Amino acid sequence: MKKLTLLLLMPLFFLGCSKKKMESPEFTVYGLQGGTIVNNGYGSFALWLTVDYINSSETTHEQVKLAVSGLPQHLYLDTTWLHSGYPPYNTKLLLRADPSALIMPGTYYIRLTATSDHMVTKTYQFRLLIPYPPSCTAGLVGKYYNCHSYCSEQAYEDSVYADPLVMNKVWFTNFNNTGMPAYGLYDCSTNALKIPVQLVDGTIYSGGYLIMYDHKLNFPVNIGSDQCVIDMY
Repeated sequence: MKKLTLLLLMPLFFLGCSKKKMESPEFTVYGLQGGTIVNNGYGSFALWLTVDYINSSETTHEQVKLAVSGLPQHLYLDTTWLHSGYPPYNTKLLLRADPSALIMPGTYYIRLTATSDHMVTKTYQFRLLIPYPPSCTAGLVGKYYNCHSYCSEQAYEDSVYADPLVMNKVWFTNFNNTGMPAYGLYDCSTNALKIPVQLVDGTIYSGGYLIMYDHKLNFPVNIGSDQCVIDMY
């Protein structure tokens, strides 16, 4: 009888001596909000975030790591940001645009994931607006009624319009009176237009730099082996 009683009490003994499993303290991330990035290749967006426990008297501490996902192409996370630590801690989440390419315009929902040492995960979301890029070609585009090349001296008309997808890229609709289009790349900082090497109406064209004033264009251009100057106004 004593043996039976002892066997019945043993599970209760081990149950009473078992260690209580530690629960992960509840945390949250403060400071998330939406915003806009100027779409000119040099835009940035910053959020000052605070990772803290919901219960300010929490005595159990564990590390919380942050991760960002859902970024559009040509938008990057600054890798120097503090993305882990023991709450409470502050960090600056900084997003930078790639200066070599533009971001596709649109509304993006960026995800921020916070994960504790005990694999408790919380996911947050903030909205990021990418507008269409500003253009500095307003004084360049439009109709030109008096155009001529120093190589031909024949007068003609031309029109210039901005490329809808590539910032500061423009198109001539009747380049050098060929009846064919050609494109140029405009540099806002130097007020210069470069005509990249391209085939127009069977002839290879490339250009120097534009001089522009009061909707008047004057720029050198290589036509095959010849060099000419084109005037447009």
